[in-house]
Amino acid sequence: MTEPLVYTVEQAAELLAIGRTAAYEAARRGEIPSVRIGRSLRVPRHALEQLLAGPQNDERRAPYSRRCVQDRPGRADA
Repeated sequence: MTEPLVYTVEQAAELLAIGRTAAYEAARRGEIPSVRIGRSLRVPRHALEQLLAGPQNDERRAPYSRRCVQDRPGRADA
């Protein structure tokens, strides 16, 4: 049997080992790539595979930049 081209949000949640509600919220925030087909929300298999593979090469970044931390008001080292 071949893999589906798209998953439901529930199927993606199961693959990611997260809850259904958390998956819908992540899709709404854009953290899980999704497409709306009519009233249905689907997660493309290719996009999910890329998400699970993690960032590649130059896409690897810290969750926040050092500049953001240093530019905060009240920091002595800024």
